[in-house]
Amino acid sequence: MPVKKNRQDTNAPQFTKIDLEIPAEEKPAAEPVKIRRRKITVEPEKKSGFGLPKKEEKKINRELREIYENDDGSMPDMSDFKTKKRGRFSAFVTLLIACVFLGAVAWAGFFVFQPSAGFKEKDVVLSVAGEEEIVYGQEINYRIRYRNNQGASLAKVILQVRYPEGFVFTDSSQAPSNEKKDEWDLGTLNKQDSGYIDIRGKLYGSLGDKQSLRAFLNYTPENFSSEFQAVAAFNTEIKEAPLAITVFGPTEASAGSEVEFKIDLENKIETDLPALFLAIEPVGGFNKTTSTLSSVPDDQYRWDLSGWQDGQILVRGKFNPAIGDENVEMVFRLLGEKPGSNAADLYIVYATKALVKMLKTDLSASVAINGAMDNLSVQPGENLNTSLIIKNGGQSAIKNLRVKLVYETPSFDNKSLLDWKKIDDANDGAITGEQINDQTRRGAITWADKQLPSLKQLDSGKEVLLDLKIPLKNAVDLDLTKFVGYSITAMVEVKYQDGAETKIISGNKINLTVNSDLWLTVSDKVVEDAQGVKGQEMHSVSWVLNNTFHDLKNIELRADIYNIDWLPEEAQVVPAGKFEWDKANTEVVWKIETIPTSVDVLALQFGLVLKNKNSSQTNLTSKVKITAEDTVTGQQIILSGDEVLLN
Repeated sequence: MPVKKNRQDTNAPQFTKIDLEIPAEEKPAAEPVKIRRRKITVEPEKKSGFGLPKKEEKKINRELREIYENDDGSMPDMSDFKTKKRGRFSAFVTLLIACVFLGAVAWAGFFVFQPSAGFKEKDVVLSVAGEEEIVYGQEINYRIRYRNNQGASLAKVILQVRYPEGFVFTDSSQAPSNEKKDEWDLGTLNKQDSGYIDIRGKLYGSLGDKQSLRAFLNYTPENFSSEFQAVAAFNTEIKEAPLAITVFGPTEASAGSEVEFKIDLENKIETDLPALFLAIEPVGGFNKTTSTLSSVPDDQYRWDLSGWQDGQILVRGKFNPAIGDENVEMVFRLLGEKPGSNAADLYIVYATKALVKMLKTDLSASVAINGAMDNLSVQPGENLNTSLIIKNGGQSAIKNLRVKLVYETPSFDNKSLLDWKKIDDANDGAITGEQINDQTRRGAITWADKQLPSLKQLDSGKEVLLDLKIPLKNAVDLDLTKFVGYSITAMVEVKYQDGAETKIISGNKINLTVNSDLWLTVSDKVVEDAQGVKGQEMHSVSWVLNNTFHDLKNIELRADIYNIDWLPEEAQVVPAGKFEWDKANTEVVWKIETIPTSVDVLALQFGLVLKNKNSSQTNLTSKVKITAEDTVTGQQIILSGDEVLLN
């Protein structure tokens, strides 16, 4: 085989690079340059018969030769290559085999790999029927139908129901399969199988509410592994109240004059009434004085209508509108309670209004207790410092004034929570008492010109001021846990002579909330040479909590401590909760989760060791900041305890 030569000859002579330094020549002064034009002819490069340059053609021929040449360097004879012809029968057999194969693949695709290609979700039918409109609290019946219109069966069929918000389940035609009574296991539905389930209950809600029942049918079609779902829903509107309410009342009223509202209630259903309440929104400073049906405890403007038949309720009271109010709109509501729900979550079953025009008067009356004129929080044992102001803003004198201060308080065994025996009244008003119901007692103090001569005649622009003090009873006086209520109301009314006419006006109304009687006692005992260290002074501090009226939760006591070296753990006695020394904030903190009335005393003890004695230091601790939550009233109690002094 011929030997191929390398392109580079290794025997060629080698050259060495030599750097020559040519001295620079002085350049002559620049002369004008003459440009000579010269004609240049460029001949095109010669190409082969294939349109390629000859160099390219030679390169291609050389590469082809290297590919096809024999081992000895000669070229093969291309005339020996022959093509073999195929017959028509062989081609037909090949085509037939291909068709059979494709048919088998198609059959497998339709009948093996997609066995349920004919399944349609729309052929699984689910529907719900029921009453579109009902009376509040009326029994309602839902019928849920289902049908399998498929050519195959459905497995693992489960019916789930989401009831309306105000629905209360009574029973069903088939027993539910879960405790919540909202699921039915139907097993398997064969092709063309159908059925229904009736669900009965009662529906509650506000008037005009549209509530929806939703049904879900979950199933797995035959030869499927995934689950499908059919959905249906039905809406029902609370269209009517079970009681018809008609209100009769005055169209005009003077501030302080007693008015009467007659409320007719007509039962519109044959079955027993659901739990219903009548409620009045006391707008325009309306203060109820009496009613023919007793109010519910702790809400004198709500009446329980359980077992009510056709009849009438009379409500009397007085208006004390704000300055500038010319018209007030009394709102009367029928409230409904869903069985088993929170009593605070009530539906508005019906509402009506009564418009009253207010007539102007020249006399005004106001009352303040402990500086407040509207809402106030108090505790058992606390004094109610009460002030009354009666002012004549008219142009003429007013005669024969009769001032009455009225308290309504929680009561037990016909005893008031107010300690009337300890009243401090310099004008010695006449006291009367009246039991309103088992849990409420009314007490009144009346002053006339006999007690206060200035009430004989009140000239234009003049005023009368009355001050008194009356305490609330405490745990020493009686068992506070016997009192169910915790609300006190106070108001003033004045009866007077205006010319030939006798008039009555009412002042503002104050609502008092009686929280639990939590209080703290702080004591300190000095221990010399504490912990066996001579000259070391330790203060043994006691915080004693007392509580007897209501259960408490989230109780916390905090106090700053000054010039303290450390708190010996062996000197600590923690009866409940957790006691900590917060070094970063230089304070001690006692946290208690709950204090029931069954535990009326909790006594904490801890020791404080001084760093050094300082004659200028007067306080060992700051006042104790106390916070707690009353579980009955829901209000937060904020108190302050005594500090520990050094001198």
